[in-house]
Amino acid sequence: MKLYNLLAATFLFLFLTNCGDSKKEENVFSLEIKNQQRTYTPNDAVPITLTNNKEIKPDSVVYYLNKERLATSGDEILLSGHKLGQRTIQAKVYKDGKEYEASKNLTIVSPNKPKVYTYKVIETYPHDIKAYTQG
Repeated sequence: MKLYNLLAATFLFLFLTNCGDSKKEENVFSLEIKNQQRTYTPNDAVPITLTNNKEIKPDSVVYYLNKERLATSGDEILLSGHKLGQRTIQAKVYKDGKEYEASKNLTIVSPNKPKVYTYKVIETYPHDIKAYTQG
């Protein structure tokens, strides 16, 4: 019975690892951000280049920001209206029924700088340090 379970588990493992999307190929295209910055704001347009490593002429290219389709303007990606934080730009390239992917990480921050508040101690009162009440 143990041998049967072992064979069944092995067959299931091989079946699941071999079943995949054969239409996706890796490392054919790569994304490059021109003059890459540490952070971007929603007002920025990110200049992006899709580098072709195998001289494949794509039929179409679609850009996504965390799985949400992006508006492009020429070779620039517009970030307006997107959430702040760590994001991934992904390019899906289609050619003859095959799908290729390339991605790049970037950080979107608020265009407003946070205000720095200071304080000034006006007066102090004597008190018993051991008489602490929480709440």
